[in-house]
Amino acid sequence: MIPYRITANASNRKVCDDVFILNRDTGNIHTLSETGNVVWELMKKEASPDDIVSAITAEYDVDRATAERDVSAFLEKLEKKGFAARNA
Repeated sequence: MIPYRITANASNRKVCDDVFILNRDTGNIHTLSETGNVVWELMKKEASPDDIVSAITAEYDVDRATAERDVSAFLEKLEKKGFAARNA
C-alpha cells in the first residue's frame, strides 16, 4: 500500500462528536467517520499504511483484507480532495 501524508494546507477540528477536515486552499470540508478519524490521527503521527490497517483491525471487527481495501480507498479519497498526498 502506498504511504500518504497529510498536506500542509489541511487541518482538522472536532465540534462536539463530529470531526471535520478542511483544505484551507480549496475550502473543501469533509466530515470524518469514527474510523476515518482514527486513520487521520494515525496519519498525523506519520504511521505507515500497514500500521494504520493493524490499528483498524485491532479496534474494529474487520478482517485484514477488508481493512486494507477500505484504508486504501479512504487514502485515495483524501488525496483526490487535497487533504493527503503520496509520500515520495
